[in-house]
Amino acid sequence: MFTCAKIRHGGTYLGNHLTANDYYCEGENVTGRWVGKGAALLKIDRIAIHAGNAAFEALRQNRIPYRSGNKKLTPRNDKDKNSVRFFDFQCSAQKSVSIMAVVMNDRRLYEAHDKAAAKAFAELERFAAFQTGDTNNRTQEISGNLCAAAFRHDASRSLDPQLHTHFVVANATWDSEKKRWLSLDTCEMFRAIRYAGKVYQNELALECRRLGYSIENIRNQKGVIEGFEIEGVTKDIRERYSKRRAEIEAGIERFQKEKGRMPTTREIHVITRETRNVKMHEIDTVEVRHRQRKQLAWNEWDALMTLKQRAKENEYKPRYDFEMRYYNGR
Repeated sequence: MFTCAKIRHGGTYLGNHLTANDYYCEGENVTGRWVGKGAALLKIDRIAIHAGNAAFEALRQNRIPYRSGNKKLTPRNDKDKNSVRFFDFQCSAQKSVSIMAVVMNDRRLYEAHDKAAAKAFAELERFAAFQTGDTNNRTQEISGNLCAAAFRHDASRSLDPQLHTHFVVANATWDSEKKRWLSLDTCEMFRAIRYAGKVYQNELALECRRLGYSIENIRNQKGVIEGFEIEGVTKDIRERYSKRRAEIEAGIERFQKEKGRMPTTREIHVITRETRNVKMHEIDTVEVRHRQRKQLAWNEWDALMTLKQRAKENEYKPRYDFEMRYYNGR
């Protein structure tokens, strides 16, 4: 699914969050990459992103990346410290996919997530827009281009397995008609978040089946299909690795008791932000994996290992070159 958060200052966001993996370990860093048509227009799409990346900092300050001088990118006035610098669109995998990818080390699922997330982001990019006209007569125009820093993480702040990608979108989009960069209007993008989430989910489900896994549909209380999980990863195991979700649901329950009603979608976003543990764990990946795997009983571990092995045996592999070209859309 897709969620979004607004980054209003972001001075430490790259170094303290994105290049870490929701936990901190000296010497371990996550490398990001620039994605989107806007990144290509700015000629930064082939540049890897590390802590202290000059292009990221320039975009945060509304400046043109890798250009001498201090020329502004958009006409936006950033004197207000609360102005939005980035929009962090986060795309997260199903819990069973995260468990098999991270805890059981099925690296094929990392690639499946990357492919599905990239396709979903490309769909979301189609809804990028900007506003034109004077103050009394503003109109929205679709631009269809974004410049985003993509970082894949595989753990939650609770150190549970959680495969997810941050698409940190700069507050800028290219007006191809008047040849200028303008502030991003995300109205249509926010409306399309659910659609993009479905694109991601459907693509990931197809990839899981291609990799040899069986999937089961997950329905809500009304019987409507809300998603899927990998068959064989039990509900008990999924819930055991969902501590962050449990924190949010506890916050929703407290809200309901205090207000006498269920929170709105916007209020749930606030609850999610407020229940987020700001302090990051100082721990390395080896210890994180050890803690994650220690939560499985020996028979559960054996069952999941068997599940992974059977999936590898059942993986669909095109027998002819033209099948591979068709599968890759070439």
